Amino acid sequence: MAMASGDRKPNQSNELAILKSVLDAEKAAAGRINAARQEGEALIQAARAEARQIEARADARIQRLHASTLSQTEARKGRMAKAFAQERSAWEAGDRHTQIKAATQVLAKRLIGWSRG
Repeated sequence: MAMASGDRKPNQSNELAILKSVLDAEKAAAGRINAARQEGEALIQAARAEARQIEARADARIQRLHASTLSQTEARKGRMAKAFAQERSAWEAGDRHTQIKAATQVLAKRLIGWSRG
């Protein structure tokens, strides 16, 4: 039995509607995937920018700490050199009894852990 041409058209329109629906769903899904990809790239770029800022702050803090440490070390060296020069001057200027007394005091201070800072 042969089908009339009128019987095929409703079935074809239904198939075309289903095909169009599938293609529209695929297009919408591709759009959502593309939007998610763009959002992911934006998040990655923001995270990289934040990492660069954190790195810059850390570098600046390390540089300040280094400069401070160098400054403190230089100040300590200066104080030690001055103290040594004063002790040496006193040692060289004093008599033997004064020298022995000064050396004894220095050794005693070291033995008890006393420090000038």
